[in-house]
Amino acid sequence: MADAALMDTCKDFVIALGRAEKTLTTVGKDLPKEERKRQVEEFFRWLDTSPEAPQGLVRDIARELVGQLTAFLMYDEFKGSTSNYIV
Repeated sequence: MADAALMDTCKDFVIALGRAEKTLTTVGKDLPKEERKRQVEEFFRWLDTSPEAPQGLVRDIARELVGQLTAFLMYDEFKGSTSNYIV
């Protein structure tokens, strides 16, 4: 039964991440580039200083994931990473 709970937790995480991706990739498109940049920078300041943000690995992973999901907001024509380290 514990195995099913672990699997359910992992599935919930992936589904939540999908919702976050959908929101992050659509919410800022209509904002001017400078405002998008300001808001993303403000988020990272919050992430680094807020007691609400979990410490440790979760914070590091959040920084990486949000950075990847919002990268396209910083560029006029973002084509994604050219790195092939993820197969």
